[in-house]
Amino acid sequence: FAIASVISNVNLAVALFFVITAVIFIPLFSVAEVCQQIACFKSIEIKDFFANISKVWKVAVPFGLFFAFLVILALVAFPFYAQNESIFGFALLILLFWIYVFLVLSLQWFVPLYVNMHGGFFKTLKKSFIFFFDNAGFSIFFFLYTIFLSVVSFIIVFLVPGFSGVILAQCNAVKLRMYKYDWLEKNQEEISKSKGKNFLGRVKIPWSELIAEDKELLGHRTFMDLIFPWR
Repeated sequence: FAIASVISNVNLAVALFFVITAVIFIPLFSVAEVCQQIACFKSIEIKDFFANISKVWKVAVPFGLFFAFLVILALVAFPFYAQNESIFGFALLILLFWIYVFLVLSLQWFVPLYVNMHGGFFKTLKKSFIFFFDNAGFSIFFFLYTIFLSVVSFIIVFLVPGFSGVILAQCNAVKLRMYKYDWLEKNQEEISKSKGKNFLGRVKIPWSELIAEDKELLGHRTFMDLIFPWR
């Protein structure tokens, strides 16, 4: 909207929007790489952010363009179908709404999945949808949690948790969920036996065991430790 208010030529404004969005995602992906190091209990330095830029741009740029395309499509399609008073137009509007709901809930995992696995654009895009459908309830909860973090950041002028805090939360979430998949891969025989005994075919994930090492590394933390980390 800022671009459109300055540039009267619609085509030029849209083209500039695509370019700026693609460029913005490069430092965002670089920050995510640093956050992934933090999530894995590794030390970081300022130079890591700049060093990551040359590594992430090949995926950050196409994702930024894809994101910009979805935004432009929404700005055009939603008003168009909303003005259509027919039942068919209303049905398409509802369908488009749910498509975007699935897209938003799935694409929230793109950046953390990329920095966790370092796959290509299409491979990471595919895994984002798989991750969502396999963790639908968790994805909905985490999307609401992200909104909460964003609101808190806005109120505190992005001091805490800020963009980095939101990305770090996403990286932590994906890292912990990957423990589940690693465990499932290592215990396929045991899972097959338990499914035969369990009518619903559900497998109980031993989360207390999977995150025991992380809890030990983190140690006990209180709210006062967050406010005064030097104590």
